[in-house]
Amino acid sequence: MSVSSDVVQNYNFNIVATGSDSGHITHSAGVVFNSTFDFAINNNSAPETVTAGQTASYNLDVKPLGNGSTFPARVTLACSGLPVLSTCSFTPGSVGSGSGDSNVVVNIKTTAAIPASAQTMGSFKYAFAVSLVLLGFGGMKRAPRGKLLGVLFVVLMVVGLENGCGGGSSGGGGGGGAGQPGTPAGNYTITATATSGSLTHSVQVNLTVN
Repeated sequence: MSVSSDVVQNYNFNIVATGSDSGHITHSAGVVFNSTFDFAINNNSAPETVTAGQTASYNLDVKPLGNGSTFPARVTLACSGLPVLSTCSFTPGSVGSGSGDSNVVVNIKTTAAIPASAQTMGSFKYAFAVSLVLLGFGGMKRAPRGKLLGVLFVVLMVVGLENGCGGGSSGGGGGGGAGQPGTPAGNYTITATATSGSLTHSVQVNLTVN
């Protein structure tokens, strides 16, 4: 004999057996049956391909098993196996207790590389802005023209030395003057894990970064 139930609860019942002889002797035995909670998590999205700097999104289904079942405890979500320089977030961030079948979106945000030339231009723009501020402030104070030009010269010299030292350091590192690296290109398998109470289930999503 097998017993199953879609409802999470405890059952107490008797199994009764009656003989087929003329006496129709009957015996019974008490049975206690516990139906426990479980849930499933599924990936409803195809593999994603993105360029470094973009975000990949996947639709996950987090579902309590059994007809009419709900989660007795909050479901927390986490990622593992992420590429370098990438982050993972969920919408919603968790599934509340008492919830039924729920859709969760996992977002994997990658990082774009920043060329060294872009960093140098950023430093130049910063120096130019600082110089204008200093010149304007000096003009308000009616400082001598020679003093203002001296301030501008010092600022530009500092920026030039900073860029020069930065370039030399990158070159000494084996041709590493590529600015800020981004998420490396490649194929990745990322695991999304859902935990409710003492139960944990996981599902994998596939990501390609170009």
